[in-house]
Order: sequence, then C-alpha cells, then structure tokens
Amino acid sequence: SQNVEFKNALAISYSQLGDTYSALGNLNQALAFYERYNQLEKRLYEAYPQNVDFKNALAFSYGKLGETYSSLGNLNQALINFEKLKKLLE
Repeated sequence: SQNVEFKNALAISYSQLGDTYSALGNLNQALAFYERYNQLEKRLYEAYPQNVDFKNALAFSYGKLGETYSSLGNLNQALINFEKLKKLLE
C-alpha cells in the first residue's frame, strides 16, 4: 500500500538525516532522528513480520542507536540497542 511505502521512505529519510547530523558532530540531533527511524521501522516490522527488508532495517536502526549512544558515552543504552540488534539477527 502507499502508506507502507510512505512510512518506509520516511524512515529512510530519518536515517539519512541522522547520518548527516552524526557526520556534522551533532550526536544529540542524530540520536533524535535515529529514534524516529527506529520507531517507524518497528511499526513496519510489527505490521509485516514476514518482510525480511523491514526486519533488516529494524536491526540496522538498533545498530545506529547503539553506535550513537556509545559515542555519547551512554554505554548502558548502547548495550540495550546492540542486544536488540543481535536478537533480530539470530
């Protein structure tokens, strides 16, 4: 459906904005976009659990969150997100 395509495109945009802010050194703003990215990917994967692309994108979003939390020095949140990534890839 168009709604699914729109949500997926929006999620990708959030990821790219997060990447851009991260490259600029604004990790708090990057984190905010990665959180939005993760929320959309979570909804898409929950709605379509058989869709491997959505599963992989959700895993990737947890990786982005983990990396960003790690860079910000929040190792507990980094670990939580890396554990979620690992679980999806098992």
